[in-house]
Amino acid sequence: MATTGRGWLCLLAPQPITSGSTVGRRARLRLAALVHDVGKTEIDPAILEKTAELTDDESAMIRRHPRSGHDQLVDVVHSSVAEAVLCHHERWDGAGFPNGLTRTEIPLFARIIFVADAYDVMTTGRSYRSRMSVVEAGEELSRLAGSQFEPRIVDAFTSLRWDVLAAPTAPRRATLAE
Repeated sequence: MATTGRGWLCLLAPQPITSGSTVGRRARLRLAALVHDVGKTEIDPAILEKTAELTDDESAMIRRHPRSGHDQLVDVVHSSVAEAVLCHHERWDGAGFPNGLTRTEIPLFARIIFVADAYDVMTTGRSYRSRMSVVEAGEELSRLAGSQFEPRIVDAFTSLRWDVLAAPTAPRRATLAE
């Protein structure tokens, strides 16, 4: 279930989108990004890792994970976090799930997470698809802006310094005290 690219999800406060945001809002956005797929804990890992096409029943299980995650969190986190978890698969054009929300009916945190999570999936790959390069992923996000994703969020995300973001993190050096 977990992916190696979750670090991208903490880069979610692009200034054009959240200028003037409080520290608390940014913290809630980061928390929502980190827990957005918690509902997948109720899905058999064999389904999550399946390389073949999912059956209708398996697809239905996957499509229930946003509501399951919301239900797990609603009483323990800020409402904006729970709503982002519920709506992180809603599409700008209304073709998403679980509620078929459109445009600004979708909470802002969910719209931001949807873009960042799609980027994460594209650049880290999954059992059912190989990874894309950073450039290919940026092009794919831009191609889907206005249908799947909110255009201004895609613009903000793709304006990040890809060369810097794509650089591998230097390994931590051990110290003598360790």
